Amino acid sequence: TIDEVAKAYNIEKYVVMHGSLYGSQLDEIFGQCVFAVGSLGRHRSGITSIKTLKNREYATRGIPFIYSEIDSDFEDKPYVIKAPADESPIDIQSIVDFINRNGLKVKHILLTHPHIDHICGAEFACKEFKLPLCVSVDAVEVLKTVSWQAEAMGFLPINTNNIPTKTIVPGEEIVFGGSKIEAIECSGHCPGSLCYYNSAEGYVITGDALFCQSIGRTDLQGGDLDLLMRNLKENILTLPRETVVYPGHGPQSTIGDEKDYNPFFL
Repeated sequence: TIDEVAKAYNIEKYVVMHGSLYGSQLDEIFGQCVFAVGSLGRHRSGITSIKTLKNREYATRGIPFIYSEIDSDFEDKPYVIKAPADESPIDIQSIVDFINRNGLKVKHILLTHPHIDHICGAEFACKEFKLPLCVSVDAVEVLKTVSWQAEAMGFLPINTNNIPTKTIVPGEEIVFGGSKIEAIECSGHCPGSLCYYNSAEGYVITGDALFCQSIGRTDLQGGDLDLLMRNLKENILTLPRETVVYPGHGPQSTIGDEKDYNPFFL
């Protein structure tokens, strides 16, 4: 059982069964987590390749994790352990050693745009990792409307006075570990929107500017459809076709697929 394994490796205090948690309760638990378990049993169903939200949740929160199937976005990352995709037991001691050996650290907290559904965890993240929230200059102004956004959209209120900020500009490179990403201007859905492009690893994080076969809405305060379309066509669709698109909602895509199939660009 889980209890027996935890006792055998003297990690009982780290193993707690919480059940279903949401919102701030879930954030609090993630804040205590030093290692996570991804998918380990998909081979039983004949699945060899995955693109799970679970892996991406862990990576986004800066939590090292273990998984067994092929996920091309994480195969060579230093913060994961690959387990055999079979019935062989997991070497728990190797996980403990991995955590102690790597001491992974969150370097930046980047915001694509200051809408309430993208910033409601910012206060927690900034406090937990002792880092400022990186935003564009224009986004700083929109941050002042977060309390109104929360009330209008039914979110819990947020005190932006508790969120330290650091401004970044389009074209600026953000370095972490052996990687770097470039901030790209993509306002239109929201003033001050940024996308983040990693040319070496071939992906772009688009927030709510570009979705799989859709684009961000522009009927909210500060929205501008013409500006959004211009930024997407000039700054995002000009990236290599094979670039993977990670939007703020929904499934991932590629630049090539969006150019070919997104009805807004046909």
